[in-house]
Amino acid sequence: MNYRSNEWTMGIHWALPLLQEILPAEVYAKLPDNACNLTEGIHSGHYPIINGETGDVMVGVPYAHGLRVARSKMRALCAEGINVQVSRSWQNSTIPWQIWG
Repeated sequence: MNYRSNEWTMGIHWALPLLQEILPAEVYAKLPDNACNLTEGIHSGHYPIINGETGDVMVGVPYAHGLRVARSKMRALCAEGINVQVSRSWQNSTIPWQIWG
């Protein structure tokens, strides 16, 4: 879907219950596999802030549920099962009700 040599990541915390609601169960189950740090799971309660030069954990921010994922992996996961068709054109559109008087 997208490639960046310097991948951007994002933290998912308050949206986890919403993602669980809208994603198919088999897709949501793959969410932990897309974590940037596979040792820190959704329910670990620990959101590490890591020194980019040394790799040392500087501080751990507590949370109930959360996960840091690569944006490209998250987009690909959410797109699973969506049938995107290219080279199609719009032919016709009708409105079944009258909007104006």
